[in-house]
Amino acid sequence: MPLTQAREITAASRLANVRYAIRDLACVADEVTKQGHKVLPLNIGDPLSFDFQTPPHIIEAVHKAMRDGKNGYAPSEFAAKRRARDSRWFAMYSSRPA
Repeated sequence: MPLTQAREITAASRLANVRYAIRDLACVADEVTKQGHKVLPLNIGDPLSFDFQTPPHIIEAVHKAMRDGKNGYAPSEFAAKRRARDSRWFAMYSSRPA
C-alpha cells in the first residue's frame, strides 16, 4: 500500500482572534511553579493521575446504560436541531454571518 504524504493543515484566518483561555492560565501556572509553588495542571491529561477518582455512581450509571444498549449515536434529528441552535448563537455573537 503506498504511503501518502501528510500536509500541514493551517488554521483559517478568521480564527486569528480566537483565544483558548486555559492556555493563558497555563502560562501563569508555569510562572507560579517557577516560584516554587506546587500546581496541579488539571487542564491536561488524565485526572486519575492526580488522584481524582470517578465516583462509583457514575461508573455504575455508564455501565447500566451500556448494558441497556443506550450507548449509540444521538438521533440525526438532534444533530440538526443542535446545528441550527449553534448557528443562531454564532450569528448573535459574531460579526461574521453563520
